[in-house]
Amino acid sequence: MAKTNRAALSGTTVAIAVAGSVMVLPEGTLAEKDQPLDQRKAIYAPWSPEQMQLRRKEAGLIGPGTTKPVPAPAFPSYLKKPDSVDQLMPQARAAARQTGGRTPLGLVDPGKHLLIVVGEFRDSKPNMMVQEAIKRAMEERGVKTTVLTAWNLLDLTEPEYTELRSGIRTYTISDGQRELEYFFTVTGLMPNPQKGRDWIREQDRDLYNATWPQPKFTNERFAYIARNVTTVVGDALVAWLDKHPEIDWVVWRSGGRPNTRKMLRHHGEKFLGNYTYLNLYDLMSQVPGFPADVWRLIETKTIEPLGFVDRAEVTDPEGTAFGYDLDEDMAKTWAAGVYNQGHLYMFPAQASGHFPYSVIEYPRMSGTYLHAVQPEVNGIIAATSSHAATFPRIEIQVSNGRISKIKGGGLYGEGMRLMLRYPGTNELTWPFEKKPGYWWLYEAGLGTNPKYFKHPAEVSEGNNLSELARNPGAYWTKWVESIEAGTYPFFKP
Repeated sequence: MAKTNRAALSGTTVAIAVAGSVMVLPEGTLAEKDQPLDQRKAIYAPWSPEQMQLRRKEAGLIGPGTTKPVPAPAFPSYLKKPDSVDQLMPQARAAARQTGGRTPLGLVDPGKHLLIVVGEFRDSKPNMMVQEAIKRAMEERGVKTTVLTAWNLLDLTEPEYTELRSGIRTYTISDGQRELEYFFTVTGLMPNPQKGRDWIREQDRDLYNATWPQPKFTNERFAYIARNVTTVVGDALVAWLDKHPEIDWVVWRSGGRPNTRKMLRHHGEKFLGNYTYLNLYDLMSQVPGFPADVWRLIETKTIEPLGFVDRAEVTDPEGTAFGYDLDEDMAKTWAAGVYNQGHLYMFPAQASGHFPYSVIEYPRMSGTYLHAVQPEVNGIIAATSSHAATFPRIEIQVSNGRISKIKGGGLYGEGMRLMLRYPGTNELTWPFEKKPGYWWLYEAGLGTNPKYFKHPAEVSEGNNLSELARNPGAYWTKWVESIEAGTYPFFKP
């Protein structure tokens, strides 16, 4: 297989916006810890789409790139606010029959018992009228349905839950540094995440305080839940399921299916998928009624060429430009492990190192383990948003598969630069991997339903989890932390 030379990308300047003005700093200049926090939050990596051809050349890309203009911003004009459960029922019935995507309620057979869990602290607050409509639609199909809230699980009243939630969720959509928490608790799954947070506090107390503001509760029970917010609902749910063996299927949390399955422990086989119908925007969209056969056709046509790819390249208008080569075994592994319904693993590393989902019998897992692969990517990933929030534009340079340099990104970028020095992340080898180091490019999650959109209900609560599902677009993850970018991939079969 012919190889193409790849060059590491050159950098850009870094700018700081202060009080309405912009200061352009010399290349490579980073924030200092003694700078005011507002200045540190504003550091970004500037960019103009006119630089793309030069960037492609510097990255050694060989494909033609996109020739289509960037789509204009748009928002659905068909949305109408319902006033009753009855007005929600047409959409709820569509959702109850939908077999595609991460919430395939239509896969539950009549006579089975479905558990819907809502109110996870990281998710948008559930609209209970929506939940009543979904419950009614499922039971019309003959599926017994229980809606279980986080406040029920934690033995709280709904007003108590609202008070607790408000005390925990003190952030806004602009607090991009919150994604740093994922390093310790979401994908990293550290046994003692507080040890990692304490390390950050020792290095940069202001960054720590901005990322993990301490809730102030006089109620000791609230304080306990706040300290254990990432595990307390899951622990209570497992205990609840232990007492209710009649449950056949569980839908829970808005994203992270592999980890959610693990969080259910010995009940993991009951996990059907995530649950995305939290509010009126979710249910009144065109997602529930999108034809499942068309949805799967989109996925099938995306998957088909992957086993024959020997080079992949990615660009986007925000300044992303990178590429990597694949050998035959890596391509075959990618094709075998890419499938996750509604959310394809469009990068070989994420498609490997696990038992893949069955394409035919989702959500069952295949019996064939796929050994981990580590593509040696070279280029730059640029973005302004993540799973958690938005942030000033960031540029992440990846050299031979691992992060080598980070520019901009406000406090999120600062935290990432700091954690490149986290003890053990450079010299140790991750389990089942062959090459040392932690900060390898790992994931590209591709949403496959074109009807998803970002909406005010989540943004107003400081959430950005619709990035998991929107299409076109993909998010690229460095082992545990993600950034989103609309991508234009070029595959060379």
